[in-house]
Amino acid sequence: CSVLLEELHKLNQGGLQRALLARHEEASARVQRRLTEWRRVELHKIFCEELEEATRMGELERSTAKSLQHHYFACQDQLEEVLDVVVANQRYMLAERHAQRRFLVHSLHSLKSLISDTFSSTSSNLGCWFNQIRRGSPLPAEQLDQVQDQAQQELLLVRQRLEDKLNQERRAMHLVLVKKRRELISDMLQIHSQRRRELSDMSKDGLVGRVEVGQHMLCWQNLLTAQSLELADLINSLDEEAAAEIRKVTMRVIQSSMAEVKAIQPSAVQALLNVWPPGAPRSALLQRDPEPGSGSGPWAWAWDGAWDGAWDGAWAGTGG
Repeated sequence: CSVLLEELHKLNQGGLQRALLARHEEASARVQRRLTEWRRVELHKIFCEELEEATRMGELERSTAKSLQHHYFACQDQLEEVLDVVVANQRYMLAERHAQRRFLVHSLHSLKSLISDTFSSTSSNLGCWFNQIRRGSPLPAEQLDQVQDQAQQELLLVRQRLEDKLNQERRAMHLVLVKKRRELISDMLQIHSQRRRELSDMSKDGLVGRVEVGQHMLCWQNLLTAQSLELADLINSLDEEAAAEIRKVTMRVIQSSMAEVKAIQPSAVQALLNVWPPGAPRSALLQRDPEPGSGSGPWAWAWDGAWDGAWDGAWAGTGG
C-alpha cells in the first residue's frame, strides 16, 4: 500500500510539474509575442519619422517620401502574408503532432493497463482454483490458506520484479533515445539555419534588387514551410520509433515473466502434495479448468490469452 501511495505521489508531482512548465512556456510565449509586436510598431514609427524628418529638411521630395512609404508598407503587407502562411502551417503541424502523441501515449497506457488487468485476473483465477480444492480437500483450512497466501505473494513478487525491470530498461532506453533525438534534431536545425543564411545573403549581395520582392518573399515562404514540414516529419518519426522501442522492451520483459507466473501453480500443487494425507484422493489437485487452451494449469490460460492478443495490439499503434 505504501508503495502504491508513493507511486501515486510521484505521478501527482510529475503532473503538477508538467502543468507548471506548460503555464510558464505559455506565459513566456505571450510576453515574447507582445515584445515582437511592440518592436515592429516602433520600427514602423521610426521609418515614418525618418521620412518626415528628411522631407522637412529638404533631403527628400514629398512625392518621393510618399512613394517610399507606400513601397515600405506594401512590402510589410507581403511579409505579413508570408508570416501568416508559415504560422498557420506550424500550428497545423503542432496540432497533428499533438494528436499523434496522444494516440501513442494512449496505446502505451493501454499496454500498462493490460499488465495490471492480467495480473488481477490471474490472482482471481488462482483464488478460484483454491476454492475448488477446498471443496474436496482433506487438509485443514489453515494449511490451504498458508499455501494460497504463499502463491499470491509469489505472484505479487513476480509483478514487482516485472515493474522494476521495466523501469530499469526504460531508464536505459530513455538515455539512448534522448541522445539520438537531440543529435538528429540538432543536425537538421543546423542545415536549416545554413539554408536560411544562404537565402538571406541573396539580399546582402544585391540579388534581390534584380528579383521582385514578392518572388523573394515567396522563396522565404517556401523555404520556411518546407523546413517546418521536414522537422515535423523527423519528430513524428522519432516519436513513433520511441513508442515502438518502449513496446518492444515491455513485451520482452513480459515474456521473461511469463515462465515465472506459470510456475506458481505447479509450485502450489507441489506444496499441497507435500502435506497431503497418504491415501487421500488427489482428484481436486489434478482438476483442470475447462477453458480452451488451458494446458498450463487452471488459471494460466488467462495469462496466455491476454498476451497472445497483446502481441498483435502492441504493434498496431506504430504500424511496426
